[in-house]
Amino acid sequence: NTRDSRVQHQQDMWRRAVGGSPPARLLDTDATQPEARTLASLGRQLVRTAQLYYRFADQMLHGVSAADLISGVHALYTKRQSQRIDDLLYPTDSASPDAAADTSTLASAPAIDVEALERALDLASAAYVQDDDALRAALRPAHVSLIANVPGSSWNRPSYYFGYDARRREAVIGIRGTRQLDDLVTNAIARATPLPEARAVGVLDPFAHRGIAMSARWLLRHVWEPLRDLFLPNDYSIRVVGHSLGGGVACVLALLLRQQCAAA
Repeated sequence: NTRDSRVQHQQDMWRRAVGGSPPARLLDTDATQPEARTLASLGRQLVRTAQLYYRFADQMLHGVSAADLISGVHALYTKRQSQRIDDLLYPTDSASPDAAADTSTLASAPAIDVEALERALDLASAAYVQDDDALRAALRPAHVSLIANVPGSSWNRPSYYFGYDARRREAVIGIRGTRQLDDLVTNAIARATPLPEARAVGVLDPFAHRGIAMSARWLLRHVWEPLRDLFLPNDYSIRVVGHSLGGGVACVLALLLRQQCAAA
């Protein structure tokens, strides 16, 4: 059947890339299927989310149009940027300690690695490629070998690919953003939820978008075993990338992986 042929295909991909048999969890394609939920429960979740949005709009934005809000945010941004440029170009003795501290922070900020950002963008964009052969071609310029590709998503279970770059000694996880109706459901599960794992890496009082946090925890269960058993013992680093919804999941997953690596 379709599932058996896909599992066989994933196994062949793993053997060509790494050798040996892949972890069963990585090939658990049934895990991407939606949980047993009723349309009524989904409707209730969407209604609760809409109520929260409308409550915010009523309390915080009463009488303010969307155009006024956008114009105001843009004006504040422009004013702030102009002030920071003036502070840098025309420092004065009367500048406050706080302003001096801000200038010092800007001056000592590390340079942006544009090449690394471009590479991360290419890897994140590749997560939208569904076909295995096309995905391998998209990853080839970045020297990333594909191990597994899960092109379908469901509620709180994002589409992703898993690969590695032998030259950089880097495992790569690319997470797709919103593309299917199920992804919209994940977006809609927007209630803040505690993220206690982030305390281990210095985040105080951590909270996260519930749908994103659930997606990151689900993904951690599927990628941690091969990372722990195959890549970390060989001094590989881990790069997690994503766009849109996938970018949020990537951020939370990175925090979870840092906590897991520290405890391993």
